[in-house]
Amino acid sequence: MKKIYFLTTFKNNIILELYKIHKITSKFDNNSLIKIFIYQEDFNDESKEKISNIFSLLFNKKTNYKIYFINTLENIYKNNKIIINDFTYFYSSIKLNVHKRSDYIFYKITNYKSQSFYKRFYKLPYDLIYYLSKNKLDYFKEVSSYLDDKRYNHSLSVANLAYNIALNNRLKRPLKYFLAGILHDIGKNINMELQESIMNKYFKKYINLNKYIYHQFVSYYLIKNKFNIKDKNILNAVLYHTTGNKNMDSLSKIVYLSDKIEPTRGYDSSEMIKQSMLNYKNGFIIVLEDSIKYYNNNNIDYHNKLTDGCIKKYLKGEKE
Repeated sequence: MKKIYFLTTFKNNIILELYKIHKITSKFDNNSLIKIFIYQEDFNDESKEKISNIFSLLFNKKTNYKIYFINTLENIYKNNKIIINDFTYFYSSIKLNVHKRSDYIFYKITNYKSQSFYKRFYKLPYDLIYYLSKNKLDYFKEVSSYLDDKRYNHSLSVANLAYNIALNNRLKRPLKYFLAGILHDIGKNINMELQESIMNKYFKKYINLNKYIYHQFVSYYLIKNKFNIKDKNILNAVLYHTTGNKNMDSLSKIVYLSDKIEPTRGYDSSEMIKQSMLNYKNGFIIVLEDSIKYYNNNNIDYHNKLTDGCIKKYLKGEKE
């Protein structure tokens, strides 16, 4: 992944941070100020000087500072992606010729609205999705509110692994795999009393399953009703990510196996990850076999209608 620079712009703000960091001595025009925070970089002396030079010229009334700002960033950050948040202020001046550039990403972080985010999710580049999710911004701020840090980091690892497996297997819309991965455990940290209440009300036929399985149903309920996920493939992938079932598409298989073998699990899963990258169908079988072996070795009762159906179909020779 390219290194990215995340810039945030606002109109009519005093840039004290930049004044302190870069010792800018120019007088500022309060009607045309830009506040910029640059993340993911420790500035060296050369880049500090270049940034300072930008701002020494930005407020010269003879300079079109918007155009100059963009052109200078391009010279400084060659071969890197620049993400500019809330680009509205610049847009009228630089027009579509810059707006369409592949090395700039224009994105506005807003207050969480799951439906509006979901509509634009598949149009966003992976670099930006990764940045937002890692830093718990926008949509992912709400996702993280349901999970403790350990569970969120696990979910993020599942999402990234699922995305990369889908990408390596040349599957369509790999970001869908990321989204299913980040959401798959959304109900895991819900207290058991509430989980039981949801199970009794909406999933009564599965109420006799082992309680460690409940969270897959609760997660399904939450992403459908609280996060407005309507995609049946994502819903099913979350619904059966612990047990598996007898009818699993590519998304369900990849979320299932990614959940079991993502790197933060604490054991060496590198070979299973490698095999899944090469062929997710083979990887799924390997992971399923390994899961059954783990259950048996640890005297865990894994038998239920869903898991038995999965084993019968995928490990006992029935055709998909």
